Amino acid sequence: MNINKIKSSLIPILLFVFCGCCSLEVFSQDFNFVDLNPKSILTKEQLKEDKEILKTYHPNPFNSFPENEWDSLINVISTELPSVPIKETEKRLIRRRLLDRVTFEDPHVRFMPVLGHKKNKTIKSKNIKALPFSLVSISDTMIVDKSLHKNIIKGDMILSINGISAKSFLESSYHDRYMIGYALQIYHHFNFAENYDLIILRKNKRLEVTIPGMPLTLGNLFKLDGKLEEKIFDNSETGYFNINNFDYNKYLIKRLKRFVSAVKTKGYNNVIIDIRQNPGGNGDRFDELFSLFTNKTKIPYQSGVKLKVSKHTYKDYSYKKEDFGKIVDLPDSLFFREMPLDSSLYIEGINYYVLISRNTASMAATFANIFQYNNMGFLVGEPLAHNALKYGEAVTGERNNSFWSISTVEYLEYTNAENGILKPDIAIPFVASEYMKGGDPVLEHCLELIKAKSKE
Repeated sequence: MNINKIKSSLIPILLFVFCGCCSLEVFSQDFNFVDLNPKSILTKEQLKEDKEILKTYHPNPFNSFPENEWDSLINVISTELPSVPIKETEKRLIRRRLLDRVTFEDPHVRFMPVLGHKKNKTIKSKNIKALPFSLVSISDTMIVDKSLHKNIIKGDMILSINGISAKSFLESSYHDRYMIGYALQIYHHFNFAENYDLIILRKNKRLEVTIPGMPLTLGNLFKLDGKLEEKIFDNSETGYFNINNFDYNKYLIKRLKRFVSAVKTKGYNNVIIDIRQNPGGNGDRFDELFSLFTNKTKIPYQSGVKLKVSKHTYKDYSYKKEDFGKIVDLPDSLFFREMPLDSSLYIEGINYYVLISRNTASMAATFANIFQYNNMGFLVGEPLAHNALKYGEAVTGERNNSFWSISTVEYLEYTNAENGILKPDIAIPFVASEYMKGGDPVLEHCLELIKAKSKE
């Protein structure tokens, strides 16, 4: 298993799955040649190997799923395994019956199909035509969030795609709150086509729409994935700043500081920071970032860090090969019990509201946690995913035409989380009927609360 280390984050690895693995041209949308191996049959031994890989790298894979229960489930699944070759994507869904129990404990653990390779024949991503929209998933509904095609608009509920029900797509994918359309297609056996026949529900009317697929390029993906966004809502005297990942933090801090100052110059004292779609990134310059929100000289951060020593971690932390397999407590010199701050960066007089969702993950979850624990403002929205801030420093690798992300470190952060779940100070649930109106109900409700509070 060839593994590369990822900095502590739940990154949008689907970008890697396509754009990092593809090269030569292919003009067909039929991907059977890459995900159906006529000589490959899923076996009990493969299921056991999956467990051993997790044991090798993850610091706590059997938290709520004891190893003996894992073995018992392997025995049950093994009696139901097909005796003939099946697609790699179908094998992945069988293997996820085991692995999803670990993903519940650690959202970093993901297991997804990749476009494999055949001799002299690989895929060029721009020749793949994908769905040109992103979605918000609420219960068993898929509602358009952003669209790159004029005939599909925000608020449309997707009922079916080329004859495949929305429910079927959702059953094959992870239950994320926000998803890009092409991710659904990857999870559901690479269901790509030149054109898409959609059945949608718009303003209670059932419509049939046919649209062309979009070239699967980084430019199109970034348009759907979001970017830094800032605006001022004069009616509620509130600034809004969206952060979709914590990369290039030096630039981010500069932009945020300038924006908050602009809000204050207008005489307003409320700022919303939106990290609902933020999967993480890195914690570079977080000391500077948090210095904007408080005049404290330091704040508590971590009470400890546990590491699973393996060939992919031991050199980074000065352990030896004979330590492989051990779970060790890192010495104080290798983590931060307290985060020193620069009080000169503090911008006083601002009320902060941070929008969160179950997609807020990894370093974004840590941001939300530190923000709440140190009373810098209010978390608004829905609870984070279970253990969203507990693990990190994932390693990645490809095995049997599937792509893995596995954490190697367990963080013990100072937190108000209960039973692994960090809850908002102000709860605003995601309601499908509200999102079908085409707006952003969580943001709109937050603005209404701020406006009402200013009148008290």
